[in-house]
Amino acid sequence: MFIPPEKLDYAYNFIREDAGQGTSVVIFVGPDADALCALPHSDDPSPYGPNSLFDVEHLLNAASAVRKMTDVRSIIMLNCGGSVDILQVFQLPEEGLTCYVTDCHRPFHLANINDKSGRVLLIGDQDDVTLEVPEPVVERDEDDFSSSDSEVDASLSEDLGSDSSSDGNGKRKRTSRRQQRKEKRRKAKSGVDAALPSHSLADPYYAGDYCGPSSSGLMYLLAYQLSRNNETLLWHAVVGLTNQWTHHRIDYKRYEKEYNKYRAEVDRLYDMADDDDEFLDAASSRRKKLRNGRILCELDYKFMLYRHWSLYDSMFHSRYVAARLRVWTYRGPQKLQELLAKMGLPLRSCKESWALMSSSIKQQLDEKLTHCGATYELPELQFPSFVRNFGYKMEVCAEDVVYAVTALLELNNHDTLNDELVRIADRAARDNADEPASADGVSATETDSSGTTSGPDTGGSSSSSTLAIGGASTIHAAMRNNFWTAYEALDSRSQDLARGFQLAMSLQKAIVRQGAALLEKKALRKEAHYRRCVLDHSHTVRQGDASFFCQPLALIRLALFLASTYQESRLKSDLPVVLAAHHVVRDTFLVVGVSSEAATIDERNVFGMYFKAAAQKCGAVVQRHYFESPVLEVKKDDLANLLDCLTV
Repeated sequence: MFIPPEKLDYAYNFIREDAGQGTSVVIFVGPDADALCALPHSDDPSPYGPNSLFDVEHLLNAASAVRKMTDVRSIIMLNCGGSVDILQVFQLPEEGLTCYVTDCHRPFHLANINDKSGRVLLIGDQDDVTLEVPEPVVERDEDDFSSSDSEVDASLSEDLGSDSSSDGNGKRKRTSRRQQRKEKRRKAKSGVDAALPSHSLADPYYAGDYCGPSSSGLMYLLAYQLSRNNETLLWHAVVGLTNQWTHHRIDYKRYEKEYNKYRAEVDRLYDMADDDDEFLDAASSRRKKLRNGRILCELDYKFMLYRHWSLYDSMFHSRYVAARLRVWTYRGPQKLQELLAKMGLPLRSCKESWALMSSSIKQQLDEKLTHCGATYELPELQFPSFVRNFGYKMEVCAEDVVYAVTALLELNNHDTLNDELVRIADRAARDNADEPASADGVSATETDSSGTTSGPDTGGSSSSSTLAIGGASTIHAAMRNNFWTAYEALDSRSQDLARGFQLAMSLQKAIVRQGAALLEKKALRKEAHYRRCVLDHSHTVRQGDASFFCQPLALIRLALFLASTYQESRLKSDLPVVLAAHHVVRDTFLVVGVSSEAATIDERNVFGMYFKAAAQKCGAVVQRHYFESPVLEVKKDDLANLLDCLTV
């Protein structure tokens, strides 16, 4: 059941009323910047606080804990839960517990849409689901086809707990065989399989994934309806929109449409404050526009984090410039230096921090880039964006915040994880060289629950599996810390944001470095409809970079870089790219699939659907299901079969 955007305040009031009766609200937050931006303020009723979720398996564990909480009346889900069967996951009772889902991932699970009881409420407009939503299938016995629809409806209500019996007129009531079969199927299909859609490739409703409205944008609309909107909430909304654009979830046409809406909102928000500007001199007017926290709408460069980097490094590592100049080749850096020289910019100044560059160079940069960029096949070096100004001390772009927050979410524990990967690799090498193996090739060393190594045990499991258990618990704890660090970084004056910039730069360097290595080695194998490559830390990934690509969004960014590179090559190839990266700690492979073009409601990303179909066909064990559908994690031994089935 949908709650249209214009009625968000009604849903909010229901939650407030329930919370005012001594009951509680639980909030679950997906692992992306948009979900963090959608989080409510501390004065909203949520005694349990926000709870970060990493994948569907984590959601199932959290749902089990919620079912034990007797005082919970409302569940709020931000960018998670829309693609799973909420009724099944939380086992919602007939009344007393309502789940509100604000999720940009599409399509929604049909069970959530077809729920008419009001226990699952989807925040958004059904208009963005252009395909006709199929009606729920009603299963009937062979002897049911002679019954009328009214008789079927009556029998359904009677069968909810009845066995075979007769009524007062001697007519036999139908047995609850239908209910028994449903219950049998429900028991046979549990956990993740029961939560996710069971659909075929021929099902048009589930034919690929696309992105709906940002959750942070819907939360700003709610604040507007409650007359509680301000520039901080508006900033969070534009960061949420920029997150969709930066991670290739929406195309430029849709981004521009949403940008114009927010630009009008920025103008409206500051309209009253700027009424007196015409009576101020130029210097006073500029000081007013540079006051703390003001949002500005302006064209920005497609140079990643250039305000916090050097101009040269930012251009060199930006996907748009790197793909077009082919910076990993011998001529690539030369072209970039030629471009800067033709613009009259000293190379030494361009390699200095942007903050230390001459103000005259910055002021002339727009004109010079416009004049010289087209010569080097860089015609569109700017895009409309939002900037938040904090006087003369700091200026941040919405895209900068997206990069920083995403890096903190996934990579804030990068050093710890990298040390863990090195430790595991060294131990595996020692085990292979020194330790005796059992008859089935499994090492006799095992690790206890604390992650420390104990002596040999004939009943122990393999070294890799026990290490994966210990490492996984360490990583989950670190990810929870990452969540709160990233949330604090949304305050643009936070020290955590500065660390996020550094992590984002390190990740982008690794992406360009790894992408260049794969392209030089021609490591991507061309199939009929896509390109694919397996990143194995032993030979295709630098040891220092392995921990970067254990994360879904980081691996997606690498895949997008490769897809853009092929698209900008002489071949102008727009084949999608599939990457599989080895996660040494869990001894699994993370698999992602991206297209060179952003998914839309008409042109969807079909890899999520194909991944699941291939896994079912080859019997691959899926270790993790992510909220990003074109991302899957499978056992190491199942990867080859999965890719073979995907090719077929």
